[in-house]
Amino acid sequence: MLIDDPHGSRRSGVPPGGSGAPAPLPRGILLRVHPRARTDLEDLRRQTLGVTRMVHGGDDPVLGRALDQAGLPGRFTGWVSSQGIQYTSAGPWGEPRIYSGRVYLPSFWRRGPAEVPLVVLVHGLELARDQVPFFNHGPEAALGALAAYLCGFAVAMPDLPGLGLDPSPRPHPFCHARSLAQSVLDMVEPALASLDPAKHRWDGRLFLAGYSAGGYAALAAVREAQRNPAYAGLPLTGAACMGGPFHFHETIRGWILETGAPYTRPYVQTYLVHAYHDLHRDTGLFEPASALHPALLEERHNGRLDDGSLLRWFNGCLPGQAISPRIRLRLKGDPDAPLAAHEVLNPEWVRAQLLAPEWPETPVGRILQENDLVGGWVPRIPMFLAASPADECVDLRNTETLMRTWRKAGEKAPVDFQPLIWRGTGLDHRQAGLMALLKAFWWIRSL
Repeated sequence: MLIDDPHGSRRSGVPPGGSGAPAPLPRGILLRVHPRARTDLEDLRRQTLGVTRMVHGGDDPVLGRALDQAGLPGRFTGWVSSQGIQYTSAGPWGEPRIYSGRVYLPSFWRRGPAEVPLVVLVHGLELARDQVPFFNHGPEAALGALAAYLCGFAVAMPDLPGLGLDPSPRPHPFCHARSLAQSVLDMVEPALASLDPAKHRWDGRLFLAGYSAGGYAALAAVREAQRNPAYAGLPLTGAACMGGPFHFHETIRGWILETGAPYTRPYVQTYLVHAYHDLHRDTGLFEPASALHPALLEERHNGRLDDGSLLRWFNGCLPGQAISPRIRLRLKGDPDAPLAAHEVLNPEWVRAQLLAPEWPETPVGRILQENDLVGGWVPRIPMFLAASPADECVDLRNTETLMRTWRKAGEKAPVDFQPLIWRGTGLDHRQAGLMALLKAFWWIRSL
């Protein structure tokens, strides 16, 4: 395999003087820079508003509110350039993988190269392979472009394993700390290598940021960078990790124990089983036939919205917001009917693995604990945390527990926390995400 260097050199994965199959490529190597695209910011703004209307119906002013609170103009007349890249990394078992992503670049009207910091911005949970930054889709990609335009950042956005141009047929490893962290960190050097030195030069500052599952992945990357000698040379300057399920094993159990209120995204619990069955197939602990409601696994051909089965819906073509109504229709007969998180699972599996007296020492509990980011470490770089007290998807207690644990262990760097509220009222998970990312960009800029 040839590695395309956009600035001249070419290297080969075949050992010098050797022959036969190429040797595995080192991790964090830039393989290809795709043609540069000019991204109109007003188009991205309209796309972002269109996504919120599609998902929630009608006009949604929260993006405008967030922009207003951040002091940003209501209309954008500028543009940024962006380019898709592909780079080497490794999957959950250390196997060679090729991942993709997009780098947004600020435009400067001056002679000579501009010095820019690099911000690696991680998107939240996505199940559709093409609804990711490489394809310039989604509200978070729009906000990444805005960060390049408004703040002068080079913004690298990884697609993450199982998404984008990753050729592996395996599912995205939802909240699998090590593989997500490494896919994020392995993008740093390729993103820097993709910069045209005649236009942009890295100023030596490196930030990580993300919200929800992206906030989880960003925090996992901070921890991995501190623990893994392979990343000892990465000069992390700070990280903004917001609204994520950081206290992972207790978050999962909390979803199941909450029986009084419907869960707004029932696809999350079912996808967790799907992803962790792939990660721990040899144990059989997350076998869908044992862990999921049996009706979801039935293959139906009825011409309705819930045609097929849950495992078919997880084929990488449907976004999560399209899967949730299918689940509600299958289990409740109505795509809009309220549904508690535990209702998508097999009650016997829940009792044995999540509600057992020995929790969290059940086999499933121990696996989930392996991906918990609370305890056992303290960040050595400035951190920005943000969460909403009204978040119906990821409880504020995740962030509170994280901060409390760091304080007890002795903070080694400043930690800034901001509640995500509007006019004294907490925002829901999606609204809080828009606000959180804008606040994170301003925090990064302040450093």
